[in-house]
Amino acid sequence: MSYSIEQQEASNNNAMDFKALEQIAEQESQEQASQEQEQREQVPQIPTSELLFPAISLITAVAAPNWGIAEEENKAIADSYAEVLDKYYPNVGESFSVELNALLITAAIFMPRIGKPRQLPPPKEEKGAEVVPIDTKEPGNNGGGGLASMGEETLNGETVH
Repeated sequence: MSYSIEQQEASNNNAMDFKALEQIAEQESQEQASQEQEQREQVPQIPTSELLFPAISLITAVAAPNWGIAEEENKAIADSYAEVLDKYYPNVGESFSVELNALLITAAIFMPRIGKPRQLPPPKEEKGAEVVPIDTKEPGNNGGGGLASMGEETLNGETVH
């Protein structure tokens, strides 16, 4: 097969167009990556100790409610563990934001309920009227007729309406 000069020029133009499209796509990809990086840098960073404080407060309130651990002490614990997390997991707030959000919401819901019983007390039985089953076979019990004679009374063996 032989190519004509026009076919070769068209093929060269298509290859050049494809290379141009690749370059444009690469530029757009780089621009998008830089925009994403800028957005991440613009997000305000919450200090790790502030993220840990509600969880530490919850843990100390549940684990040792009678110890009376003060807020300053919980803050000191949160600060020390925040330093550890920041050392091994930099930007922990950015990396684990969903998990920390769940933990904070759980702490916010549980904290006011600490000290309340987790289960309802059993219902108290009311004292008073005692229910006694009626034996319909004994004489003198409205004629002993059961449901069929309901509403009928007997007087000296005779039915009274």
